[in-house]
Parts: sequence; structure tokens; C-alpha cells
Amino acid sequence: MLSFKIVSNHKRLFYKDLLYSLYFLFVLGLLTLSQSVFAVITVINGDGQKVPVGEKSAEIVFIVTDELGNPNTGAMVDFSLINPMGNTITQEALDETGTPDTGATVNFTVVDLNTVTDAPVILKTINTDDDGQIFAHLKVNGLIGNYTVTATLATDSMQFANANVIIVPGTTVHFSVIEGGNQHISVDRPSADIRFKLVDVFNNPITNQAVEFYVKKPNSEFTNDGLAITTATTDVNGEVTTHLEATDIVGHYTLMAKLATNDTVTAETTVQVQLLPLSAIMVMSEKSQIVPAGSDSADIIFKITDELGNPNSGTIVNFSLVNPTGETITEDGLTIYTVDADDNGQVFTRLAGTDILGNYTITATLATDTKRFVGTSVIVVAGPAAKLIVLEEGNNQRIPASKISDHIVFKLTDAFGNGVPKQAVDFKLKKLNNDETLLMGLSLISATTDINGEVATRLVEVSERGDYTITAQAENGNISGTAHIKVTEAIPDLPSLGFGAAVDVNGNFLETDASFNGGIKVKGNDFNQEVVLNSNDSVLLQGIINVDSQHVGQFADILVVGNHQPLEPLNAPFTLYMLDNNRIIQVWDGILANLEWFMRVESLPETQIVNIHEGTLPSGFMQVYFGYRLENGLIVFNDNHAINARVKE
Repeated sequence: MLSFKIVSNHKRLFYKDLLYSLYFLFVLGLLTLSQSVFAVITVINGDGQKVPVGEKSAEIVFIVTDELGNPNTGAMVDFSLINPMGNTITQEALDETGTPDTGATVNFTVVDLNTVTDAPVILKTINTDDDGQIFAHLKVNGLIGNYTVTATLATDSMQFANANVIIVPGTTVHFSVIEGGNQHISVDRPSADIRFKLVDVFNNPITNQAVEFYVKKPNSEFTNDGLAITTATTDVNGEVTTHLEATDIVGHYTLMAKLATNDTVTAETTVQVQLLPLSAIMVMSEKSQIVPAGSDSADIIFKITDELGNPNSGTIVNFSLVNPTGETITEDGLTIYTVDADDNGQVFTRLAGTDILGNYTITATLATDTKRFVGTSVIVVAGPAAKLIVLEEGNNQRIPASKISDHIVFKLTDAFGNGVPKQAVDFKLKKLNNDETLLMGLSLISATTDINGEVATRLVEVSERGDYTITAQAENGNISGTAHIKVTEAIPDLPSLGFGAAVDVNGNFLETDASFNGGIKVKGNDFNQEVVLNSNDSVLLQGIINVDSQHVGQFADILVVGNHQPLEPLNAPFTLYMLDNNRIIQVWDGILANLEWFMRVESLPETQIVNIHEGTLPSGFMQVYFGYRLENGLIVFNDNHAINARVKE
């Protein structure tokens, strides 16, 4: 025998009106409080200024005023800073001397720029002065670009103002040679490009600067004659390029780049012109080796010859490596990077073992003539199969009986996690703790891995509830991986109760996308939301919660409450009830915090079935509500429609 709180429609409205009245008083209190502290913050100075990197900005001034425009003194303001990459910068709280200020509530710090040279921003939580103003500075030692300083009222995070400060390159600059320095070339051949770079002290490129090139020749003549480019303007990377044109004069040449506006900013390098025999370089080994991941390639052999085809021993050869993404690898990618040709004019290197798949390009270049080079490739493919893993999106599914699961995806990989394609994989289905392999229940029992090393199957129309394992096997069963699926009771076909409602611990109603189904089955007939029956009729009362998408996977208490009203007299009072975890009916006082749980769910599924009652019902009018309560106290329930019954004697 089960009793519930049952209420007529006008009594239920009384209960809801009480909740809404409490909610209105709460909101009214908040509005009254917010009106008493209304304030606006604006930036009045320092916005849009340009500051050289490493230097202190001018003052950034914000003012806080009340609703009448009067200065708001003593208002607490928080600062934050966003750099040109869009990242928020934080740092340790310091006091005005640069000493750690423990216990202070700060976002940024007020420090003396003369004592803390690398503080990214000199801000903290401070109060406005008598004029309602606060002041800040910005100093950046590094990344140039647009910084956003935000001042926010500590008492109202919706009131804030932004000031933009543009950090530009510094005024102190220097030149360097970044490519093509200290070359040795033969007569009648131009040098390779020589690239110079102009940067400030923080290594930021200096753009749009005029540069002059000069060369000191073997006869000590200082000129710009003989250079391919004599003047240039630094590009977006702060770079300029020139090279020595072909000459028949042997000797030592010194090339100089000089900033046109400052004779002291220069950089130099040398080019040695000498009589060298013409050389050629060719690939001798097999082209385009295919190597499994983790293994070194075979020797990659090159040969250098003179103009008559004779081996050119002793010639220095430099190797370079470009990986599949186009990145040049300068360390560890090759077993040798520089070598002298042997007596046969040959040199060799190897691609070092790598776990990154793709096409690698190895280039051999004569150190004495960078115009002479040749390349070949090595293709790294997946190694032998080593592991079979189940991908998370298909594992640990919960499905109702007789339904089809989502794809259960396995990946066959080598020792480095690279997918191994074109391999046969078999699937086996078992019930947990039962060694018997089920012959039915999988959409596929075998498959071949695709280009990513992946295969998939599905659990199909398993009617028996329980925990199941799907095992994928490769390499004659020597490699395997297992997925788990839980088959739950079949989802009954219940009437819709519409969308639910959510209420927090304070009685405030919130938005939710949860919806509900539920009904009563009388004497084995179909489920209905509203029924009229006799007190000796056998009933089944069930509900379905279509859980809010934001709550799936969370711990929750399932709640069942009801109200009951006798059939007579007509205006008899109703009583509120709740069903506890022992299925014992308890009187409920209507206070949300006092609701006892009916059942507990460690991880809410998308669809939660609630088996509320099976048996008979007492006479009277009753309404049944059900839902769930999260750990933060939020309750979601079938507010729009209850399950209604009129039970006759």
C-alpha cells in the first residue's frame, strides 16, 4: 500500500505561488542593494598610447563616478591585463617596494618600476582617491603589440573600463648575421645570400629601416661595388639580404651591413674566394627508402666528383633534414650532419629512428659551393602492430535493452601510437564474468583496419540486461583490447510530461533542457498520465528523466514526492509525502532541504528510468512528482505535468 501527497489544482497553485513570492522578495532585495552602490568606471587618460618596449608608459587614469557623475572616493577597483596573444597575465602579489604582500587580495601589483624591472604590469586592487581616480602604468620587457588594461569595480564586475597600450620596438638596436656568414666560394661564382637581422634589446625585429651594404676587397678598397644589393629596407622580420657577385679575384672579402641613420650599428661577415675545382654531387643509394617508425634508415650515400667525373676526396659536405611538416631539423634527426668525402668521393648519413610518420627530405650540399646540392627522401611508416586500444567515445556505453549501441572503435597501433592499416581484427562478445562467447549481438565480428588503424563494431539488440565486454583481437589473438558496455532495462513507452523545471537551494527557478515522461499502467493496460481506478486495482507507476545535457555524468539523488487528498469532504486538506530509499512513505514538510533521496546515481545517464511503485494505491486524489538533486542542491523535476490518479474505494 502506498500513499502520496495529492492535491487539487488550486492547492498546487497555492504552493507554487508561495515559491514565486519568496523568489520575488529575494530579487527585490538584490535590486535594492544594487541601487545603493551604483557606480560607473571610465578611462580618462593614457588610452591608445604607444610605448617603446622596456620603458614605462604614461599614467593610465581611470575615474569612478556615482549615478550623478560625482567622483566616487574609496571605491575598490581590480585590474587585469591581456597581452597581444589574448592571454591574461598574472603575477605574484607585491607591495609598493616589490616585497611579497601576503594575505592581500590582488589581481596585479603596484610596484616601483625602478626596483622591479621585469614586472609585466604595475597594478593591484586599490581604492580610488579623493577625486574618484586611480592610476596605473604599464612596462613590458618582451612581446610587443596591443595590451589591454582592464579596471573593474570589485563590487560590481559588470562595471569595467579598458585602456589599450601599444608596445612598439625599443630604440636601442643591433645587427647580426643570421644566414650565409663565413662562406668559401670558387672564382667566377656568386656567394650564397647573406642575411642580416636588425632587432632591439628584447630581440623584437625592427622593420622599415634603411640599410647600406659595403664590401672590403682583398686590396683593402672599401666600396659597394661588387655587391648584388647595395641598399635595402628591413622587412617585417627586421631582415635584409645581399650577396657578393661573381669575381675572378682570389682573396678575403669582408661584407658589412650598416644602419643608414646610425654609423655605429653594423654587422660583418666574410667570404673567401679561392681557386677550387668544379664539383658535382649525386645520390648513390636507393632513393625513397621506406623505414618503420623507431628504426634508423639504411645508409644514404652521396658521391662528389670533379669536372672529369673523378672522385673528389676531402670535400666537406653538409647535410640538412626537413620533416613531413616542412620544419628543418638541426639536431638528432640525422646520424651525421657534416662529413669529409672519403677516397672514393663518397659521404653518407642516416635518418635517425623517429616515431613521426611521413616523408623526410635529406639534402647534401657542398660546404664550398652552396649552389651545388642534391636531395633524396625517406618515408617513415607505422611499425609492427603492438597495441589494440579502445577509443573512449565508444567505451563504457550504457544502452537500454534491445537498442543499438554507438560505434565501439578500436585502434591498432605500433609501439609509438601510430595507426597500423590493413590488418585483420576479430571481435568477440561476452557477458561479464562468463567465458562463453556469444554468437549473436555484434554488427560485425571481423574487420580490416583503415588508414588510421581503426576498426569499429556495434552491440545490436541485446535483450538481456547486464555488463558485456567486446574484445578486439589482432595478430592471431596475440594483441587485444577490450571495451565495456552496460545494457540496462528497456525504456518503457510513457506519456510525455513536458519540460521540467530547475530550482536552486534558495528557491530560485532556473533554465533547464530536461524533460520528463511518466504514467500509471492499470491492470496491465497502457500507461496514461491521468487515470481513474479502484483501490484494489494493481498498478505500475514509472517515470523517465531525460537529463539536462549539462548534468549528464554528475552524481545525483533521485527524488519522489507526492500529495494526497481524501475523496471526501470536497475541500479536505492535502498532505505532502516523499518516498525514501527504503520505499517507506514519509511526511514531507515542504522544505526542499529536508527532501530524502529515493535512490542514488553515481553518474547520471542521458536517460534515467525511475520505477516508482508497483502494487495498489490508497483511495483519494494524488499527484506524483519526481526528479533529481545534484550535489550543489539544484533540483530538477516534472513541474509542468504531474502523474495524476483518482482512486475510488
